[in-house]
Amino acid sequence: MQSLVEGAVVQALRDGGGEAVRLYVAACAERMAPLFMGLRANVPGRESDLDFYAESVRDLWYADRPLADAAEHVRPAGAVPGASGSPPR
Repeated sequence: MQSLVEGAVVQALRDGGGEAVRLYVAACAERMAPLFMGLRANVPGRESDLDFYAESVRDLWYADRPLADAAEHVRPAGAVPGASGSPPR
């Protein structure tokens, strides 16, 4: 059963175009910031992840500007300290 709020959000995203979607994504990503930052804050070698996350969320709010290509900033999995390609235990 879809709630009134969910229906209003869906309709706004459909009618609002790319800018509305981008602002919605920015709001969602910003709400996740404390969780992401908390999980990565004390992990050695992951400081650049925190910077990348903060810059990415900030840039999402500028809906009138093109987004930077995130693929240019992402490190390969082997470049992440402690990453072996398998899930952590």
